[in-house]
Amino acid sequence: TFVEYMNAEATKGSGLKKLAALWGIAKEEIVVAGDHFNDLTLFEAAGLSIAPSNAQPTVRAAASVVCRGNDEDGVAQKLEEIFLR
Repeated sequence: TFVEYMNAEATKGSGLKKLAALWGIAKEEIVVAGDHFNDLTLFEAAGLSIAPSNAQPTVRAAASVVCRGNDEDGVAQKLEEIFLR
């Protein structure tokens, strides 16, 4: 059995929003990637969200872009496509 305790307001999304505000980064400038339910708040806080094809169905549906799966280095390939091409 695995049990995890945390403050309900301490999410990846809330952390990202605080850092973006501190550093003066607009939501539209932020790119994130995730594959599980705890990444949904992260997706809401970013301008572009990437989910690999092996992500949870709900996460894939919430993502801006779905790329190849983790076993095919999908996120790395998508980031390379966005930033290096």
